Amino acid sequence: MKYILLPFGIVSLIILTLLVQASAQYATHALTVTAEDRKCAGDAECTIMGTECSYCDCGVAVSKESEQRLKAEFEEMCGDYKGSVCDIQCPLAKVECIGNECRATVDKVLVLTNMIDQRGAEILFQQLRLNAEVHIQVPSYSMEGADYSKIIILGGHRAPQVGEMVSLLLTKKQKSLLMDPDGKPQKFQLIDKYGQRPDTIIYAGYDKERTIQAWMKDIKS
Repeated sequence: MKYILLPFGIVSLIILTLLVQASAQYATHALTVTAEDRKCAGDAECTIMGTECSYCDCGVAVSKESEQRLKAEFEEMCGDYKGSVCDIQCPLAKVECIGNECRATVDKVLVLTNMIDQRGAEILFQQLRLNAEVHIQVPSYSMEGADYSKIIILGGHRAPQVGEMVSLLLTKKQKSLLMDPDGKPQKFQLIDKYGQRPDTIIYAGYDKERTIQAWMKDIKS
């Protein structure tokens, strides 16, 4: 067996680098995940794990081969942790091997609404956040929808702030359903068969109460 002797300076540098990495981990109370820890050849080789002692993150994607070692490092680092701890609800992430690297991806949902309908829709937002990253905003013609897997609009063609946009999306017959004072809550699902825009769902009714009933019926089904 042959042994290679490294100059003292190189050995010192390697040791110093390892010590700096370790001290940085303990200082931030967050595990350092390297590119090597993410290497994979297929989706089945990937998983997700938390890296912060405070549990304030939603986890990062790592290879299953690295998981056991990283968990041991995490337990050693966080065993005596006495800092604050988060209680957060993370959306369900999809773990994939993309370009030989484990990655965690989360669907993004854009909710377009006015303040009137937004105030009554917290239950809907909570439900959506179980499976997606939710962005809530007032409609704008400058917005980009390419990064979203779905767009949800609260309110019909007569609703403040969203009405002009909804009016362009609904047919004359669909609009007439929202004009009946005794009409039922409506859910309109618009699917772009060409894939040029995200699928869009419109929850609406004659008034704000029926808009709430529209999405409430959907999340209960």
